[in-house]
Amino acid sequence: MFDGKQIFDTYDDGPDRIEVYHFEPAGEYLCARDATRLTHVERAARRVARPARALLAECVLVAVRSAVTGVVQTVSDQLLKPGLALAFNALLQPPLVLAAQMAAALRAALRPVALAAGDALEPLARLLAALRLVHVERRCTCAQHV
Repeated sequence: MFDGKQIFDTYDDGPDRIEVYHFEPAGEYLCARDATRLTHVERAARRVARPARALLAECVLVAVRSAVTGVVQTVSDQLLKPGLALAFNALLQPPLVLAAQMAAALRAALRPVALAAGDALEPLARLLAALRLVHVERRCTCAQHV
């Protein structure tokens, strides 16, 4: 009689043992060369690598700048501008329109009062204008007029 449990029992415990191989210490130094002695090929490669590295860095900076500019512009166009327009139209515009209409109504209501005050104060203004505290005359007594 076949019992399915017998097959799975052998795999539940995992492997019997795990082998760990230790490599020789300081093995990375076996392939290293003296850094002070360069070959002609390495010197030529370093001479070519300097301008290439500068050109590559410049191209990368231009690409990164373009990408960041595009992301900022997209975020501005898709989120910031509609959000600001919605905030203005929903939050700021109604109180501003109310204040403008109230100021116009107040001006229209106070115009007769201002005209009456102007008519009442006009004689006093003429009297004060007639009083001179200092009188300045400019006359040239010389023969030549400049």
